[in-house]
Amino acid sequence: IYAYILERLYKFKNHYFITPYYEFIKDYDTKRQALILAIARQESRFIPTAISTSYALGIMQFMPFLANHIGNKELKIDNFDQDLMFNPKTAYYFANHHLDYLETHLNSPLFIAYAYNGGIGFTKRMLARKDLFKKGEFEPFLSMELVPYQESRIYGKKVLANYIVYRYLLNDNIKISDIFENLIQNNDLNKS
Repeated sequence: IYAYILERLYKFKNHYFITPYYEFIKDYDTKRQALILAIARQESRFIPTAISTSYALGIMQFMPFLANHIGNKELKIDNFDQDLMFNPKTAYYFANHHLDYLETHLNSPLFIAYAYNGGIGFTKRMLARKDLFKKGEFEPFLSMELVPYQESRIYGKKVLANYIVYRYLLNDNIKISDIFENLIQNNDLNKS
């Protein structure tokens, strides 16, 4: 909360890339750690008690219907309660599980960010279009600007920037150009 207050105090000119509750993700591979931290930073600024205007819950901002599905159907947690989303350990665990699912369909942290924000259906439909994320002189920058929903368009860029910073902070440097070079999505999306 203190980092968020400082960002607001300095009118978002200072940025803080903190790693709270790191002990709950320390055993994940570095790429997964960076992705979880990048998403959590964007979603809630790591505030465990955050509730969005659309009722997304906790540090990872799970929508209640998704939390219920993962908790009851996929992880089969006895007496699952949405209040568990306010526990950072549980929220990170759910995020890791959900990212496993998203990674079976998507091949880039940017596309995963779009899906985390707008849903896998939205992302699959967008990537199935003939005019986005294909080879071309101005790609992937043009496609990133043509993402249909402004919220997802901005969200994807911010999570990607966070991801690059967290990879650096976790001593696993990656150039953003390496991600951009591989930003042509597989055409197998409609098969899954």
